Amino acid sequence: MTNPSIFSKTEISLESFKDLLPFFFEEIWEDFKVLKQLDTFKDIEEIRSLAHKLKGSSACYAANLMSANAKALQDYVESNNTEQTEKLINEFEKSIQITQEYAKEYFNI
Repeated sequence: MTNPSIFSKTEISLESFKDLLPFFFEEIWEDFKVLKQLDTFKDIEEIRSLAHKLKGSSACYAANLMSANAKALQDYVESNNTEQTEKLINEFEKSIQITQEYAKEYFNI
């Protein structure tokens, strides 16, 4: 299974990248747990800030799908629209799962 839209090319060695991925996913899941606990109507600024962090972290690891979903969440809450926030949070969770499964298979981590 190779899917170039999941990860893009990075400038670090493959071995270094593989070594860092478990820490990346650990941090992402910790941040996601915090995101899931926020109230989608009361904690809009915290959701926006965390989505921004998740977008940047994902982009640094070339995790394109995750970065795109975090960006969509960030953009959505920045527009002060909260109706679909929970749906977008769930989409981000799916993108973590997809990316992590791909990493396990492709990078053998």
